[in-house]
Amino acid sequence: MLLPTLWLTYAVVTSYDLRTLFAKSGTGAMSFWLAVDLMAVMPISWVPLVADYFVLNRRCYDLAELYCVGGSYWYRSGINWWAVAV
Repeated sequence: MLLPTLWLTYAVVTSYDLRTLFAKSGTGAMSFWLAVDLMAVMPISWVPLVADYFVLNRRCYDLAELYCVGGSYWYRSGINWWAVAV
């Protein structure tokens, strides 16, 4: 996830004049592909979160572990390896 984010940031910064982009006033219009992203891709991105909540943890969280560094909810390199393993 980090590599695509860095690549997209680099592509935007090197391809566009950001001053002109930010100075331009918005029209309120939405492109077709943004609408596709909002209607199809965004809900799909919530599937791992829902699976973690309902399947892996059986709706029971250990509140102390949520705030514990290195606890069972700790992500390493942006990935919850316990959720991936299951």
